[in-house]
Amino acid sequence: MSLTAKNISHIVFIVAISILVIVMAVASYVFISLSCKDTSINSNCSDKETLQTIKIQLEENSNDNSTGQATIKVVPIKEVQLLLDSVNNKILQNQEIISDRQADLINDIRQETNNNLDKHSAWLAFWITVLGFIGVACPIAYQFLNSFKMEKELNEFRVQLREEDERRKTLNEA
Repeated sequence: MSLTAKNISHIVFIVAISILVIVMAVASYVFISLSCKDTSINSNCSDKETLQTIKIQLEENSNDNSTGQATIKVVPIKEVQLLLDSVNNKILQNQEIISDRQADLINDIRQETNNNLDKHSAWLAFWITVLGFIGVACPIAYQFLNSFKMEKELNEFRVQLREEDERRKTLNEA
């Protein structure tokens, strides 16, 4: 099959359409990437819950400390142990709150990442389908259009063969 100007123009047309589809796919991917909002950290908790602090209140006796000197207060060991146990319990509670909040944030980030990947995968599948359709439809359309041309050339060739056969018969008869 020789390349004629019409064949070359068909090939250029198919290549131009393919490039146009690829450019559209890249443009839509960039548009989606830029329009995605970072909503991966949605906080349902108030700042008071996440920023809890432990306060140990010490009693101050302003009458005893009027000279500005430090006073030493003797406290039984059981009271100190109870105070340390209560502080330890509050620290453990805060650790649990922080661990739960961290797990929630990690799950939120994972979910948002999965949502973004699903969006991009859907667009990628759409454009691959469009390219596949063009890759199938263009050659079929090209073959359909060329079949008329080939039929016409075949009929012309048949006419020429008949004329040649008639000339040979007339020459053979003579």
